[in-house]
Amino acid sequence: AQSERDLELLRSVWEMRKEWEDHWNEWKFGKFASIDVGVMEAFAQAFSKRIYKLQKEVKGWKALDTLKDAVDQFKKMLPLILDL
Repeated sequence: AQSERDLELLRSVWEMRKEWEDHWNEWKFGKFASIDVGVMEAFAQAFSKRIYKLQKEVKGWKALDTLKDAVDQFKKMLPLILDL
């Protein structure tokens, strides 16, 4: 039963990773004039909350830690984008 739960959690982590990468690529390769920083910020905040909830269930998973780092780095970059 525990291994099934672990697999479910692992699947969630990788699905979140894919979702983040898809959004990141959309923003990265989209037209600068059409960027909505508010939407980007709201998505990053909501995503951070999802990661935080998942981190309560799993500890020390490198894939989740890497995802969290990517989202945190993105959130730090948002004010720079807003100023452009």
